[in-house]
Amino acid sequence: MQDTIAAPSNRNGAELAVVLMVGGLIFLLLLRFFWLGFLGSDDEFYWGGATGWLTHFPYVGKDHWTLRHTLVIPMALARLAFGNSMIAMFLPTVLYALGLIFILGWWTWRSVGGMAAAAAIALLITDPQFLLLSSTADVDIPEAFFVVAAFFVLDSIIRSSRTQSPRCTPVPASLGGLLLVGILTGLAMLTRETAIFAVAALGIFFLYGYGFGRLYYLIIGVGGALVVGLEMIWLWSASGNWFYRFVVDVHNDATINRRLDQGAAIPFIHPLIDPVTMLLLNHSFGLLTWIGVPLTIWLFSKHVLSGAAQRMAVLLAGLALIWTLLAAGLGKLLPLIPRYYFLPSVMICILSGIALAKLWQAGRRKLAAVLGILLVSGNLLALAADNRSYMFGVYMVTDLASRHNWLLHTDRQTSRRANLLLDWAKTRDRVTPAPARKGDLIPESGGRWLACHLPGGLAPPSMRKKFKCGSNAAILFRVA
Repeated sequence: MQDTIAAPSNRNGAELAVVLMVGGLIFLLLLRFFWLGFLGSDDEFYWGGATGWLTHFPYVGKDHWTLRHTLVIPMALARLAFGNSMIAMFLPTVLYALGLIFILGWWTWRSVGGMAAAAAIALLITDPQFLLLSSTADVDIPEAFFVVAAFFVLDSIIRSSRTQSPRCTPVPASLGGLLLVGILTGLAMLTRETAIFAVAALGIFFLYGYGFGRLYYLIIGVGGALVVGLEMIWLWSASGNWFYRFVVDVHNDATINRRLDQGAAIPFIHPLIDPVTMLLLNHSFGLLTWIGVPLTIWLFSKHVLSGAAQRMAVLLAGLALIWTLLAAGLGKLLPLIPRYYFLPSVMICILSGIALAKLWQAGRRKLAAVLGILLVSGNLLALAADNRSYMFGVYMVTDLASRHNWLLHTDRQTSRRANLLLDWAKTRDRVTPAPARKGDLIPESGGRWLACHLPGGLAPPSMRKKFKCGSNAAILFRVA
């Protein structure tokens, strides 16, 4: 069933190149402006996993962070090139994000057109979660990359499938492509266990026989089993336990408090209501739930798509719906936090961009412009409102320790989160969480009016500028 309307003659590569280049550059500028950076949390565990690969090849992770090979191994490779630095820590995530922009831009362009691709990428690169997660060393972006890549390849295979007659089941043109879909899905599962939601979505398409016969979907399963099976064999050979990853993951999950607010930022009422409340009210989603979801429903209810565009919308919407339902329904396994709904929000960004393009092309330009402006403005306002100063105290302690040979006393949380940065600077012995006694020095990071007056004179202007402080207050005091 060759897709003859997927690439009209007036669609050229220059249009795609402009969309991707401009989108990528704007993304990097926004990333610089809304940078989150080092958190001294999961990113430190991934860094430890990278250290393991560099010092004990091949390395078997001891926890579920260090077993996430698709982030840990690229981070180790980046360290070979850039050493112990922020560049090495964040480069893999940024590259995955750029790859995600490229795939979704290309997919939208070839299926719907340049206008839809531009609108979709504009919503994606301003999405609060996409920008903030791209500026951290975590697995949300890599997981989304592999899942989206798998569905992109699946769409490519369906569009090139062929039939001998109208009554025959379509036959995929590339069995190797189906194997690649499974391999990419398997890599997503090695990235984070929530990628099983994508497997569930593939299962729904398998039951429906979407695109080609059900038998061919089994080849996708072979590809996924190949990746997961090879890892199982390797971990078994190193640990003696066939289910090493499962045991490690279960132990980690046992320590999670399911009802503790870890970022939902809503009043918890009932497990059936809470996910909807978070999607509506949490600033991480901007106005996407309020405007993007209705736009997506409009796409399907008005039957404005056909051919390649319809197929892309079905794949994205099906993935988003199954992922959201499972993430919301597994309340006893997953805490309610926005990042577990990140991939569905990416899908809605793309579908919303397609809907805006269709509204514009249908002559409803004012409506399309207003809705587009509202969505982008909501994203930017949400980004501006987000707290990106988690590590003010950590950076301050690290900076002070690198400039002066004093023993600084701080709280345990700040000391723990600063450990990696202090190790890089070789000044870990200058900071301690031990209780301060008379004559000891304690950094104060409680407010910006507390500026940069250090014992013995003012701190350098660069430090005062960095912390946006005045020149006479103190960020360091001695216990009397």
